[in-house]
Amino acid sequence: MANPPVDASSASPSSARGFQLADFLRDWSSRYFSSNGVFWRTLKVLVLRPGMLAVEHREDRRLGYVPPLRLCVMLALLFCLALQIGAWIAPQSLESRGLSQQQTLNCSGSSTACERDPVRYASSVERQKTGANTTSPTRVLGTFALTMLALSPLFAALLALAYSSRRMPFGDHFVFSLHTHAVWFVGLLLAAVLGRWLAPVIMVAGVGLLIVHNFVSLQRVYEDSVVGTVFRGILLFALYGLALGTVATLVARMTSA
Repeated sequence: MANPPVDASSASPSSARGFQLADFLRDWSSRYFSSNGVFWRTLKVLVLRPGMLAVEHREDRRLGYVPPLRLCVMLALLFCLALQIGAWIAPQSLESRGLSQQQTLNCSGSSTACERDPVRYASSVERQKTGANTTSPTRVLGTFALTMLALSPLFAALLALAYSSRRMPFGDHFVFSLHTHAVWFVGLLLAAVLGRWLAPVIMVAGVGLLIVHNFVSLQRVYEDSVVGTVFRGILLFALYGLALGTVATLVARMTSA
């Protein structure tokens, strides 16, 4: 005898919420991350056509692209996730901490903590001796990424000052700022995923391409001359880099205190 169909209304609230969440995640991932999804189409234009996303947004041709703020947040979260996964699969070795095998395994006269986990005990003793800061690079880079995201309105304000003669709405500057930060997060994400396998010269070349991408984006969006773009760009990125470094350092010190 066939089983009677299950009435969805008779399901428990917790199971209904579980089904709704699963459906939402499935629909969201298929929309953004499928082979022909909007995320990959937006990312392709962002990387291969510098500044074009901001132009499309300004001309009100936004359909088919991920909204700028959502794109920037998604890439920042992907970068933080890549950092965390890298910290899990490639833990720092004892040799890189300067610990010898004798330091690790010699537990005579020590507490039971050494006998349970000599590796962790030896590293804690070493940190107490050296007084080294225990803040991990993963946490520092994650804090830096979130600081970048929080300071994107400041970059837009600097753009508005640098190109005040264009009389553009602040929203257009903010959109360009978000797309610029999204490009930086793409570079950071690639460095986090592939950095350990790439030669230093390739990493330097990647930074150079990123700089060129920024200046080409500026010229395309603000329609400035090459000389004007270079002059304003150098001043703009120098001021923002100084502000970003200062705020990121303060945030890192407060979070590690």
